[in-house]
Amino acid sequence: MRVPFPFVGKRSFLALIAVLIFLFVALLLPALEQTTGTFSDVYHNIIWDIRGLVNEDLSPEVGRHLDRVDLRDETTSWNKRPRQRQTVAASMTCHVTSFGYKIVPYHCRSALNNKVTNYNTELLPLYTELFSISQCWGGSFFHKTIEIFPKISPYLEFLKRKPHIKVQVYNKDDYTNFIMESLGIVRDRLISGVVRAHVIYLPRGTSCGTSNIQETQLLSHYLRLSVPKQEDGIRNLVLIRRSRSRSFTQQAKISEKLQVVAEEYGLKFYLFKDNPVPEMDEVRREFNKAAIVVAPHGAGLSNLLFCRPDTVVLEVICNPPHTNMCYTRLAHLLGLRYYALMSRGGCEAHINIPAEELEQLVRFLLKELKSRQEL
Repeated sequence: MRVPFPFVGKRSFLALIAVLIFLFVALLLPALEQTTGTFSDVYHNIIWDIRGLVNEDLSPEVGRHLDRVDLRDETTSWNKRPRQRQTVAASMTCHVTSFGYKIVPYHCRSALNNKVTNYNTELLPLYTELFSISQCWGGSFFHKTIEIFPKISPYLEFLKRKPHIKVQVYNKDDYTNFIMESLGIVRDRLISGVVRAHVIYLPRGTSCGTSNIQETQLLSHYLRLSVPKQEDGIRNLVLIRRSRSRSFTQQAKISEKLQVVAEEYGLKFYLFKDNPVPEMDEVRREFNKAAIVVAPHGAGLSNLLFCRPDTVVLEVICNPPHTNMCYTRLAHLLGLRYYALMSRGGCEAHINIPAEELEQLVRFLLKELKSRQEL
């Protein structure tokens, strides 16, 4: 006896086609409605399309950041002249306003408020094209290095082909100038502050205190390419010394012991001090030669961007259970070998780790490297 297969027959087939057409029209309808609404309505509807294209954990933030903001008052200049549809990039408030919208790249919660600053547009510099990498907390060494600088790395070839495009940074200090010039962006192209532009290129933002994988790997790659060739081939044992918060309680003793260890294993001992900070040429060179980096938790570990993928990182962390593991992620995505020790107590003032314990672990790690013929 033959059992009929479902949907066999002309009526069933036509019913199936009708269902498919209904579903197709139902899904397409929101997009069709966009063409009949105002600019604001179209923009608001597009958000739902964006939600389907971005990473799942990011999509709620995209919707929140691009909620409609009424700028009828905010875009009126202080002298009460008629409103102008100008594109405004605000470096200190980490957003771009355009056609009545405040566009905030995915970042810290402090950047998510809907407050829009009034600007006298006649007083703002106007550029034809602008590439903005500015972001909140850009004055901090860590946030600038790990959250802001990587944003430009996927677009370096584009920017080199378009030398007329200005690059908006949080501030134009010596460190920013050095990194940008290492990437092939001359300092004359850098601008900061609140400006206007006809076209603004806005790369994706960076989550608060977190490294984006692709951008950070590219940045490290380009920075390592900028390191001058070194002839001697001798690797370093790098010890980071903090002078303020989270400094080692036994700093002098740790330095003495690790200097001896470095000599025993044929390494050069390099002490990175944060007061005063060495010239960036030196920092880039010495971290690039590192076989192992030993450090208390702190911004000096941002220089891991200059390290080779085989470098060992030993970080002394603190403040459990709220331990900040941002450098764990950075080390892993850069292909570094990461290890951690927990401080015996304290965090904001000093990090307490016996010098003998730190020396023992460093010896163990270097012994392993030597047994693998990696030293």
